[in-house]
Amino acid sequence: MSGVRERRVLVVGASSGIGRGIAEVLSAEGAHVAVAARRTERLEELAEGCTGDVVVFTCDVTDPEACTRVVDEATAAFGGLDALVYASGTTEFVEVSKARYEDWRRTLDTNLVGLALVAGAAVPHLAASCGHVVYLSSNSARYNSPWRGIGLYIASKLGAESLMRSFRLEVPEVAFTTLVVGPTISEFGSEGDVERFAGEWYEREHISADLLMPEDHAAAVVALLSADPRTLHSEIVLEPRRLTPRESVSPPG
Repeated sequence: MSGVRERRVLVVGASSGIGRGIAEVLSAEGAHVAVAARRTERLEELAEGCTGDVVVFTCDVTDPEACTRVVDEATAAFGGLDALVYASGTTEFVEVSKARYEDWRRTLDTNLVGLALVAGAAVPHLAASCGHVVYLSSNSARYNSPWRGIGLYIASKLGAESLMRSFRLEVPEVAFTTLVVGPTISEFGSEGDVERFAGEWYEREHISADLLMPEDHAAAVVALLSADPRTLHSEIVLEPRRLTPRESVSPPG
């Protein structure tokens, strides 16, 4: 029997990508899943394709009232809350020196402030159930060499990781885990946005042909929520594992 069966989980940012994959797998494993995002029509499609208990809520995490409301709605629907997965994320593909106020505002409000408000609203419910908050960070925030073009995104992710540490200190009744997402195909931006900087990313070996899929991260979330509640996993880092040897390279000369 799955360790997440009958668990009540709110997945914010479930309309696409990793968040959607997490919601699908949690539902398949028998959890009661509330999905939330701006694009409600995508959430309805998700719910229709799931065999488990999935309820849909509209939530724009840049709206403070919506951040509180979605937690109240999910808790009311399930009679409580056992876990929150915050998967919402966005960025503007722009060099830091050229970023506008609106670029910063949208990125920080989605990736950092939204997390603070949703998690803050969920804390009383999760403390009652000895529950869990899982935040999706990014491996791009861990490189010593910055990624050109997504400096706003990296700054917001590092800020959110610091926020999770503060939550962990202040609310020990709740488990807070940062899940560092490995290189994954994402729906951020258009192909044109990505192509402007992808060449340099490959050259600096920030990314390669080894990519993870949403279901890889979903499996990690299921394992995390199934773990013995006496153990705290403050951070989990996912990265592709090379299962075949690299081609040997002959020394020069």
